[in-house]
Amino acid sequence: MTGHPQFAFTRNLHDPIPETRSKVEGQLHGPGDMGVPIGGIGTGGITQSCRGGFNRWSLKTGSVKLFREPACGFALRVGDDAMALQPAPEGDQLSAFNWLGQDIDGSYTGAFPKAWHEYRFGALRAVQESYSPVIPGDVDTSALPVAVFRWRLENTGSEPIDAAVMAHWANMSGWFDGWGTERPYRRNAGNSNSAITNEGYRGVLFDRVRFDEVPPEGVGQFALLGQADPGVEISVCPTFDGLGDGSDVWSAFAETGAVPEDLGWWLADTGFAEAETGMPTGAIAARVRLEPGQSAQVLFSLAWDLPILRFGSGRTHQRYYTKDFGTDGKNAEAIAARGLGKAARWSDAIDAWHTAEIEDTGDTKFRTGMRINQLFLLVDGMTALTAPDAGSGEPSHLGLIECPDYPYYNTLDLWIYAS
Repeated sequence: MTGHPQFAFTRNLHDPIPETRSKVEGQLHGPGDMGVPIGGIGTGGITQSCRGGFNRWSLKTGSVKLFREPACGFALRVGDDAMALQPAPEGDQLSAFNWLGQDIDGSYTGAFPKAWHEYRFGALRAVQESYSPVIPGDVDTSALPVAVFRWRLENTGSEPIDAAVMAHWANMSGWFDGWGTERPYRRNAGNSNSAITNEGYRGVLFDRVRFDEVPPEGVGQFALLGQADPGVEISVCPTFDGLGDGSDVWSAFAETGAVPEDLGWWLADTGFAEAETGMPTGAIAARVRLEPGQSAQVLFSLAWDLPILRFGSGRTHQRYYTKDFGTDGKNAEAIAARGLGKAARWSDAIDAWHTAEIEDTGDTKFRTGMRINQLFLLVDGMTALTAPDAGSGEPSHLGLIECPDYPYYNTLDLWIYAS
């Protein structure tokens, strides 16, 4: 985990977010607390806010959704204190969680495709370095739907501490196939989670019932995997209700730094209810005792295997990464496992690219930052990158959208700078 590039954007955790508005009423109006998106070229992107939560989703071709999902995020524990690392949501969802407050200090730094969330929580200094492997000259790697979250936990105090970090994620298979910016409603029927235990990692697989060899748009798998340094204990809760109060998971994490391994079975959704009845959500926790000055690393990898992209007229294509991972939408674990295995190599390649850009532009930090950070559009901009079709001989295609309010692709007569 290296230092931040000199051109990176930085802000304090509790700095006020300036209010933004669209120039034209009715145009897409996104949140002000944005951040560097995760995801590959043509995979769709997910934005983690500078305040820790996830609030922007461009996983469907030609459409972006703007909603905050409290069931997706991270939490820290030190001693007897635990805190979820995002602002409190509206309503009663996960009301047992202790949401982000003023008693934790921190900062956010972004340099595409990397971002750093740094927290100081008592004697614990915790840094989350997140990135997807968007690497110049390596299209196959840059087109993977995977993100790495590399956590470093350090005891800065004079006494030993018990520290823990938790990652939790909702089952979103089937969510991203429609238009509109709002959070999908009642899409959890048929979704189920299962625990993953493999040599070198543990995690949760998020799946959905499907009836075709190639699933429709938006259907497939997510996978959240975790591994850690020796001496760090990992626990996995494959399923809890992310629409409930979350007390079973939160009380266990806050008291012990671990999550319950088995909370039993429950019904995710039913056609006989007017409201959503449940959201299958999984969690991974890693806990460790740190002596003064000691640190430990925890690595999480998130992947989504949603192999089909569909344009407005109904024509479908296969995403570029499927040429290596197939089109059945059942390879999220394999993609996430590659993220764990390649995390260090990918990080070094990104750092080398940043260094080369700095050397190329000299001491002009503004120009370097613009050249690199504006590339976020390759991930977040609903970019399409299709797999070549060996049967028809059709090559791979790259498509750039004009904008969500004008969802046409490759309109280079209007968007001349995209040419």
